[in-house]
Amino acid sequence: MPGLVGFVGRNLDLETGKTILKDMRDLVTHDTTYVKDELFLKDDVCASRSHLNVVQKARQPFHRNGVYIWLDGEFFDGREAAQCEGGDPAVLYRLYQEAADLSNLKRIDGIFSAVIFDSNKQLVHLATDRFGLRYLYWTVHEEGLLWTSEVKAVLAHPGFRPKIDERAVTQFHEVGYLLEDRTWLKGVELLSSGTVLTWDIRDRSLRRARYWWWDEIHAQGANVDRSEVLEVAGRGFKDAVERRSGLGDGIGVTLSGGLDSRAILAAIPARSEPVHAFTFGKSGCDDIRIAKRAAIAKGAVHHVVEIDARNWFSDRLKGVWWTDGHLNLMHMHGIELLDRMKGIVKINLHGFLGDVIMGGSYLQDGQNFRDHHFLPLVAKHLGCRDDLVENWEAYKSLASPEAYLIQNRGRRFIAGGLQILGTSIEQREPFFDSGMIELWLGLPGYLRLRSRLYNQMLVHNFPSYFKRIPWKDTGMPIGWPEGLAWVAGLGRKVQDRISGGVGGKAYSDYPEWLRQDPARSFINELLFDSKAIYPDYIPKDGVEAEWACHLNGVDRAERICRYLTFEIWLQQVFGGRFRPELGN
Repeated sequence: MPGLVGFVGRNLDLETGKTILKDMRDLVTHDTTYVKDELFLKDDVCASRSHLNVVQKARQPFHRNGVYIWLDGEFFDGREAAQCEGGDPAVLYRLYQEAADLSNLKRIDGIFSAVIFDSNKQLVHLATDRFGLRYLYWTVHEEGLLWTSEVKAVLAHPGFRPKIDERAVTQFHEVGYLLEDRTWLKGVELLSSGTVLTWDIRDRSLRRARYWWWDEIHAQGANVDRSEVLEVAGRGFKDAVERRSGLGDGIGVTLSGGLDSRAILAAIPARSEPVHAFTFGKSGCDDIRIAKRAAIAKGAVHHVVEIDARNWFSDRLKGVWWTDGHLNLMHMHGIELLDRMKGIVKINLHGFLGDVIMGGSYLQDGQNFRDHHFLPLVAKHLGCRDDLVENWEAYKSLASPEAYLIQNRGRRFIAGGLQILGTSIEQREPFFDSGMIELWLGLPGYLRLRSRLYNQMLVHNFPSYFKRIPWKDTGMPIGWPEGLAWVAGLGRKVQDRISGGVGGKAYSDYPEWLRQDPARSFINELLFDSKAIYPDYIPKDGVEAEWACHLNGVDRAERICRYLTFEIWLQQVFGGRFRPELGN
C-alpha cells in the first residue's frame, strides 16, 4: 500500500537526491489518483510520501521548530488530537517533545508508521504502531539509512543490488509466508512492531528500542464477572467501530459469511448516507447468501462480485507486485472487489483477526505454555520445523503462543489482504483498538476458547444479526447451544470432505481453477520455461512433480501457488516483467 519513502545519503548533490527520491516515490504509487507530497531534501535527508488523499490530507512534512514529520496511517484517540492544532502529526510532535525516545507512543490508539527528522539533533526516527500493521521497511546502504512502506522502492536506489535471502525462500515454501521481520531481500527488514529506530546522521550509528510489548497486557483473574465483561466488551466494541466509521467519507465493509465483518456492520452507528457492503465468491456460495441477509438487516447496499475460473487469476499478478511477493497469490482473496469499491467508498472497515482477538482461534484447551512446551507448539501452529521459528525467545514469558501467531500468521500473512485493498481504499481494523486488545487478551483463556464469550457478546448486543442468521462454519446461528453447533459443524466438515471441500457452499475452487485456463497455460509457460529464475533456489524437478500430481487430481494448489508467486516476484525484480502499469 502507498506510504512513506526516504533515505539519508552522504554529500548528495540536489539533483541526484531528487531523482532517487522521485523514483522511490513512484514505485509506491499505484494509481493516477494518488497524491504525491513534495520532495523534501535537507541535510542529506531525502523524504516524501504518496497517499490516497483520504486520511492525513495535509501536505507533509509537518514542520515545527526544526522537526519534520511524515505520518502514514492515523490515530483514533480524539482526546489527543483535540489538544493539538494540526491533527495527528501535531500530536506526534507533542509526544516527541515530551519524550525524545518516543516511549509515550504506547498511549496512542492508532495504526501508523512515521518518520521524524530532528534537524537540530541530526537524528532520524522511524516508528511503528503497537502491532506493526502499517508496514515500514528499512535497510542500511552505503553508510546511509533507507526506508519505505513497500520493499520495492529500495530498487530505485543506485548501487543497491537485490539479493534473495535463502532463509526467506525456505520459510515461504515451508510455512507459506515470511516470519517476524524478514523480507525476500538480504539486509532489508520490516521494522518491528511497537518499535522506534533511530539513525544518528553525524556518526551514522543505529539504535532500536521497543516501546510496547505483549507482556504489558495484564491478565485478569480467573473469577471474572462474565456479565460485567459482556457489557464492557460490547460497549468497547461499539465505541471502536464508531471511532473508525468517520463522518462524510463513504464507508464500506468487506462482508463475508463469517462473524467478524458482520459484527462490524452491525456496530456501525446510524448515518445519513448508506453503508456499502462488498462480498465476493462463487455463485451460490454461503458467503454471498449469508452476507446478503446481514446487509438486508442493516439496510446496507450490497455489492456482489462473483469469481470463477476465468476471472480470479489475472489481477493477482498485480497483487504480487503490491505485496512485494510476500503473499501467496492464492490467498489474495477479495482483490476482485477493488474495481467495484473504487468511487463508491473511501474507507473500508475490515474484520481483520476478530476471530483471534475475541474468539480465541489460536487458543488450545491447555493454556499454560512455558519453556520447552512453547517452541514445538508454535511450530505446530505454523506448520513448520522448530528451527524455522524466529525470535521465539521474546515470547517465552507470555502465557500462550497467541502473540507470536498474531505477529506472524496475522501480521505477515493474513494482513496481506489489508495491503491489497489498501492500494485503493483506506483500511481500518476495529478489532485492533488498543483498549479492546488489552481487555480481550487479558481475559482467562477459558472465556475466549471456542468463541464462547465472543458469541455471547454478539448475540446479546446484535440479536437481529446473530440469532437467526447462520454462521457459515456450522450452517447454524451462533446462538444455538454449543453442543448442537459442534455437531452441525462436524456435519459440515464431513460434507466438505465428501465434496473435496469445494462444493456449492465454498467461496472458491482454487485447486480446480488452477487446472483450467488461463491459470493452467500461464503456469506451464512461466514455471517450466528455460528462463525461469526460481530453479536457482528450488529444484525444478520437484516443482514439476508437484504440478503433475496436481493435474492428476491430487490437491497441490497451495504449494503450486507458492512457487508461482515466488517466480512472478523474481521476474518483477530481476526481469522487469509483470509490473503493473500505473493506474491499471
